Amino acid sequence: MPGQNYVFGQNWQGKSSIADAIGFALFGADVFPKKMAGTLVRLDHLINEDSSNGSVELGFEVNGAEYVLRRSLPGREVTLKKGESTVASGIRTVTEKLVALLGVDVRLFQNIFFSDQDELRKSLDFSPEERRVFIERLLGVEEWKERIESLRATRRSLEGLLEDLTAGRLGVFLSHVEALEEEVGQKKEEVHELDVSIRDLKRRSPADVKSLRREEHSSENAVALLQHKELKIRTRLEIEASLRDGIKRGKCPTCTQPVSFALRKSRLTDFSRLIRALQKELVRIGKDLADQESLLSEQDFEASYDALLELSEKEAERRTIVEQLERDEARVRKLRKQARTFGRKPQQVEETKAEIAFFNALENVIQEFRRLLRRRLVRQLTSGTNDFLARFHDGDNDSEVRIDDDLNIAVQLHGREVPIFNLSGAAKDILALSLRYGLLRVAARGINFLVLDEPTRHMDSTNCQRLKSLFNDLLDRQLIVVTVNSEFWDAAGRHFRVAKDDTLHSVIAESW
Repeated sequence: MPGQNYVFGQNWQGKSSIADAIGFALFGADVFPKKMAGTLVRLDHLINEDSSNGSVELGFEVNGAEYVLRRSLPGREVTLKKGESTVASGIRTVTEKLVALLGVDVRLFQNIFFSDQDELRKSLDFSPEERRVFIERLLGVEEWKERIESLRATRRSLEGLLEDLTAGRLGVFLSHVEALEEEVGQKKEEVHELDVSIRDLKRRSPADVKSLRREEHSSENAVALLQHKELKIRTRLEIEASLRDGIKRGKCPTCTQPVSFALRKSRLTDFSRLIRALQKELVRIGKDLADQESLLSEQDFEASYDALLELSEKEAERRTIVEQLERDEARVRKLRKQARTFGRKPQQVEETKAEIAFFNALENVIQEFRRLLRRRLVRQLTSGTNDFLARFHDGDNDSEVRIDDDLNIAVQLHGREVPIFNLSGAAKDILALSLRYGLLRVAARGINFLVLDEPTRHMDSTNCQRLKSLFNDLLDRQLIVVTVNSEFWDAAGRHFRVAKDDTLHSVIAESW
């Protein structure tokens, strides 16, 4: 919903799942850490225990156009629709379209627009150098550094060509080309070997995880059904044997009344016949159970899962090698073209010198632009962070953030600089929220919202009231806050209470 939105509920009701679902819809399983609480995160962990599949559908608006994003598991199917038309499908295509639409990738989303309750202070735990690199990458400054490195690599290549031209070392140059061509040949052989391996794995692997899981469940259910039948017959056999033994003693095992000889003889004959039949049935079921358990063991589902995983890894390795191979082949074509220029060496020397001079000048221009860009971003980041932080000033907390041109962050409290690790838990949370808000003001383009999961865990009632007042004023931002804190029940915006229904599924119990 537009504007401020608050999601309430007691612990274990599934509030955080709403925030997680937004991130999953946008970026898939990549939005989650590889491990949570020391446990590897698998895709089937994201599906309800009593379900074999699941999906998330997210609607959003960009520049007045409405989009619907749907992502499902376990097949990893994803589609993006604009109105009734599908504009992208497939993980890579949808990801590229979302980045173009929103200007945000999974890294930006995780570290600015989305705050998991356990990751809120992540940016505060970095060393100064790690924080500088982290913020530069988030804000796009690092991108210009990478362009400079690319320019320098091109210039070094030109300088090497110039040296070869002026020194007449055509043989060395051609040897380099031949070595690169040999690498291209080796990579083609690697791709061929991977193709053979992938074809073999496809023959040995199941069609997909869904069908494999269905087959595994079917085999396990067959074993469980036979085990249940076996237990049922054993139980009945024990009951019939107990009744027979009571009749043998001349008394009814139910009412303990004496039983006549003739009736006792007749009943013992019936019991013997029934017990023999049950024993035969038990032997038959035992054989069927042993056969089914043997079949389950022979099917080796773990090996099938491993084969699917190996196939995925081989295909990823092949894509990486093919991409490098394409770059190397382009480089060979370029070098072969350069080799032909040795025939007109004087003209090529002057042209190469001019190109080197151009790249030197271009690097100087980019370096100056990078410095100016960083200064502007630092001013915006400092202003946004302190605007947010000022709302929490009181007699105990009058903190202010100072950020220099190298993106080092210093915190001043009562006019004196203090280390971040000396701040209280609430002060760290407030600082982290302030810095995240400052980054949002600098980095937001296509999306303009914050998703905050339990942002007040270390705050007292007074600071909760201040945060609520601040949220009420963020009219230019869409806000989604997940909280158990009742301080926000009367905050401006929409309110939703999440609870478990009779089937233990999370639902919106009420809204106001």
